[in-house]
This record gives sequence, structure tokens and C-alpha cells, in this order.
Amino acid sequence: MKIKDRSPLLPLLEGKILDIGCGDYLEVHNKIVELHGEENVFGIDTNTDDLKRFRNIVKGDAENLSKLFKKNTFDSVFAGEIIEHLKNPFRFLKSVYSILKEDGILIITIPQATSIKGLLNKDRVLNVNQKTFHLYSWCMNTFCSLIMLSGFKIVEKGYLKSSQLISTGLSRFIYLPKRLCFGIYLVAKKWGKDDNRIIRTKDKKEETNRS
Repeated sequence: MKIKDRSPLLPLLEGKILDIGCGDYLEVHNKIVELHGEENVFGIDTNTDDLKRFRNIVKGDAENLSKLFKKNTFDSVFAGEIIEHLKNPFRFLKSVYSILKEDGILIITIPQATSIKGLLNKDRVLNVNQKTFHLYSWCMNTFCSLIMLSGFKIVEKGYLKSSQLISTGLSRFIYLPKRLCFGIYLVAKKWGKDDNRIIRTKDKKEETNRS
């Protein structure tokens, strides 16, 4: 996914930030550092050989964040196209939950199971693909269920349009039904002491595609 797809999400991050899987999308990590300051941005990746110029990046397993960071450490976590590669997505989300502070923010993006790119690629079945090491795939409803079962409350959700099948210059003029859009994004929060456990999501009329 390109930086332009994620750019509107990055200013929503705040405080002490963890960027998970930062090595695959250095352009995105650089933008987070630019927006929030290097002293506030930390990263984790399984391969840190090309990340030595960043002072706050560690090597580790995204499914076991609690082994690397103490509970209630971060104000925000960004996870872009990571969870579909992991063996245990639920354990990953619970791990993220443990290191977030109360009312901490999780911003997460994934490829959509029914995207036009996935449906037209004969090597993919609902975006599960050996070539890209996608182990799981979700639509909006099933992914929201997974996030909520992990203990989070969803405060915003939407679709990402970008696809290599649509040229950058023309994509803004092409309408894609939501279920065919390339990706899904969710903004979720860890429950705080004062929450009444009512899910606050955007009304369908207010939902907009971020592109």
C-alpha cells in the first residue's frame, strides 16, 4: 500500500508511538517520525539490518510484544498490513492491547478479502496468497468482530481505494463499491475506566474512503 493511502491516518497517532513492521514501509515510518518527532516514535520488525539509522527500533516478534515492552507503555500503535501475515492474529491484538495505555489508539490497515485486485488474481483465494505470505483475510464485518473480541472499541472505520490495477492518475475519478476497495482501516481504542462500553462508530452516511 502506498504512503498516500495511509497519510490521512498518521496525524491521528499521538504521544509515544509504536510502528509495527516498520521495515517493510520505511516511507511510512519516516512520515510518522516527521509528524511526531523521532524521540516519540518507536518501531519493531523481524529484520532490523536496514534500520540501524533509527535509534528507537528493536528486533522482535509482533505476537509477543509484552516480552519487549512493559504494560501500558504506548499511547498509539500503528500496524499497517501486518496482521494478515501472522500465525495468531488474536494473540497479536491482545499483545497490542497490553502495551497500550488506557484510551490508547490502535490504527490498523489490512487488504480486503473481496478487493478487485484479489478477485481478478487467479493465484489468490480471498486475498490469501502464498506469494505474499497472507495467512488470513477479512471483510469489514469479520475484521471488526475480531477487533472487538480482542477488547478494543472501534471509533472509526473505512476503506482504502488504492490498487495496482488502477492507475494513480485515474483512481480519483473511478468509483469502486466498498467491497471491491483494496483495503480496510480501523481506528480503535483501549477501554478506559470511564468508558460505558458503547461502541462509537461512524454513521454509514459519514463514512468516507481515505485515499
